[in-house]
Amino acid sequence: MEKKADKDRQSTIYEHTVPDGQHTDIRLDKYITSFVENASRTKVQEAISDGYVSVNGNQEKNSYIM
Repeated sequence: MEKKADKDRQSTIYEHTVPDGQHTDIRLDKYITSFVENASRTKVQEAISDGYVSVNGNQEKNSYIM
């Protein structure tokens, strides 16, 4: 099944570096929601599941611990 592009969705690229020794032990979806203004956790989870989010170049699950 092919997905159609959502023309109303705005795309913004964020790059965030967590310095060594400052990892948070928090889920990826919660972590992103905490620093992206106006981001709902549901939308962040969808973006992660759809492959729009990567960690060190790898696609991870919502539950990935930062």
